[in-house]
Amino acid sequence: MSSTREGLLAIPTEPWARFEHVIQAIGMHSIRDLEKTLGQTTLQNILSFLKSIRFTEGFLLIGAGKEYFQAKFLLNDNDAAGRILSEALKSYEPTQAICQLLWGRPGLKRHNVYKLLAFEEYIDPSKIREEDLGSFMMILNQCGLLRYSKKTNDITIMFNPRTSPQPSQLTKFLSPETPYSNLRNIWEVLRTCRSYVHWFDKNFSPKGLELLHDEADGNNISEIKILSGVLEQSLLERIRGYFGRFKEEMASRQIACDFRVIGDKHQLHKIHDRWILSKDVCYNVPPINSIFMGQYSELKPTPNRPPFSEWWSPSLDLLTNWQQILQLTKKAEAEETATTTVAAVAS
Repeated sequence: MSSTREGLLAIPTEPWARFEHVIQAIGMHSIRDLEKTLGQTTLQNILSFLKSIRFTEGFLLIGAGKEYFQAKFLLNDNDAAGRILSEALKSYEPTQAICQLLWGRPGLKRHNVYKLLAFEEYIDPSKIREEDLGSFMMILNQCGLLRYSKKTNDITIMFNPRTSPQPSQLTKFLSPETPYSNLRNIWEVLRTCRSYVHWFDKNFSPKGLELLHDEADGNNISEIKILSGVLEQSLLERIRGYFGRFKEEMASRQIACDFRVIGDKHQLHKIHDRWILSKDVCYNVPPINSIFMGQYSELKPTPNRPPFSEWWSPSLDLLTNWQQILQLTKKAEAEETATTTVAAVAS
């Protein structure tokens, strides 16, 4: 198994039969006997994957793992066991990446999946080879999520996350090959928002107003707050003009809107990510321009809410504090020009 994402997920490189031996051993409280048979490293790798699909926690079966054990080993119901495994794998991040980004594409081979998983950092190419994916492909084939030929390495994606019921709290994958899906992903995120939308993007783009305009429903939300960093003067002037009209129209939907700019560059330098926050949900989102440009990125729910209110309080209102913001913009542009000049002289 392999994972380059710290403490995250593992890709299975063992046949599913070995995973079943471990599930049965855990259920029968005889897991220690398997350690001698499989070896400690293999056992730990198998347990890591079972934990990733929420079958186990340590040496205990939980949730779907318990259901699988009962169906497979107590009731001899292989069909039910297969459905349980299939549902678990649908929520598994690497499966989501494969199916979201590759569904509907003809002529796929195993190397396409290998390159995708390497790019998304689910595997370390220095530790896992393309042929090592065979076991994972066979497991997905067994569950009907894709068709895989061991002889030709041909792959056809069968599971379409877009049309299949699934939990909303899953990572959305964006790519240059899925320009419309990229927009659908951000639309769906905004549709989950209730009570308010707080959006932080240090380089907020006017296109963000388009997204909010199309999805802001006064029946669901009553407040929009947008927080950005200091931008180029021409861009800020354009956003300011758009936002005034946007704010007026949102008022007709009974949605209060405000746009502020963080003027403290030291504070801004401490912040890296972008977020959309609402009641009961929080999403880590790519830059707005990345969404529209179709750059490879992820949009994912996170339990870690940034201190938006702390950043908001000392920031400057785009409409009422315009002159102060303008001075900060001119100062930032002058500093950038000076830095560029020094660098050019030094070279």
